[in-house]
Amino acid sequence: MKLSVVLAAHNEEENIAKLIPGLIKSYNKHILEILVVNDASADKTEEVARKLMKKHSKIKLINRQPPCGVGRALKDGFRNVSEKADWVLTMDSDFIHNVPDLQRFIEKTKEGYDLVIGSRYMPEGKLVNYPLLKRITNRMYHILLRNVLGIKCHDLTNNFKLYKAEIVKSIKWKSNDFAINAETGLFPYVKGYKVVEIPVAWIQRSHGKSDFKVLGLAPSYLKVLSRVLFRKV
Repeated sequence: MKLSVVLAAHNEEENIAKLIPGLIKSYNKHILEILVVNDASADKTEEVARKLMKKHSKIKLINRQPPCGVGRALKDGFRNVSEKADWVLTMDSDFIHNVPDLQRFIEKTKEGYDLVIGSRYMPEGKLVNYPLLKRITNRMYHILLRNVLGIKCHDLTNNFKLYKAEIVKSIKWKSNDFAINAETGLFPYVKGYKVVEIPVAWIQRSHGKSDFKVLGLAPSYLKVLSRVLFRKV
């Protein structure tokens, strides 16, 4: 496996300092590159990334300027994925505890799947200190997917995903904010790629602060749904 890791990082100095060494220690034989997309961080994210680059030649830094946004950062990361990569991993920068899960993702790719998604809502999944409003809106969104589109997946909107590289390179991603996490699950699904979910745990971040605002992002997530419904993917 030639794996490109894309990490969108906005004020994630403490998290990437732990996550990146953990990934390299466990999966160095698979990792082709780690793209740290520094989304105009106000902390020492860039400084930490540069220090790590001196130790590990596989790390590459992409510095973004405002306007910020997870969608913009991921799209920039996808555009910079090496042509040599055959798989692409995305995960939140604070998913340090999820590093061991990647081995199960890799095993699933051997079964012929094109996209492996870490699911928080499968029976074996786990949520620790997850905000109630986020949980409710996530379930409502997936109820819409099930009833409107007939898609019966548990957690398409999780950013913990392992894709065949052709997926991130060929699909035209549109969202600039967190709604891109819905696109990266829905668009490959409706385009006929073979998608599978595996259970993972989600634990409330201990470093940094999430910019995810449920009510403010609702229109963006509904727009993704409408794009799929009206075949504008």
